[in-house]
Amino acid sequence: MSTDVFFGIALAAAIVGLVVYRLKYKRSPGVMNIVLLIAAILLAWFTVKMIQIYLAYGAIPDTLVNCVFLALTGEAGIMGWIKTRKEKYRERRWQKEDQREAEQAAKAALGDPMAPAQSSSTDSGKG
Repeated sequence: MSTDVFFGIALAAAIVGLVVYRLKYKRSPGVMNIVLLIAAILLAWFTVKMIQIYLAYGAIPDTLVNCVFLALTGEAGIMGWIKTRKEKYRERRWQKEDQREAEQAAKAALGDPMAPAQSSSTDSGKG
């Protein structure tokens, strides 16, 4: 019973922390970060409960354990794939911007009158 209370408090503290983050920084911490935080807390709670069941009965429901770990592994894998695709798309967009700027600079260097004027700032906003 005390572990249920402990993990309930941990989950509530995590949710409060996310709300405070949102209020302090005026932006969301990100859906993936929220999902990972909640999944980690629930997985820790599940593991402790399975240990308690093992101590009480000498066995655990293996199928349930396999399903929970498989579901969380699948969720983490999908989120990793989404993050990788998002980073690849962002990097490709930056490459295209850099290529476009290089072509404009080359045209301007050759004295092409049709080339747009280049701004004085070379920073493209990549941080």
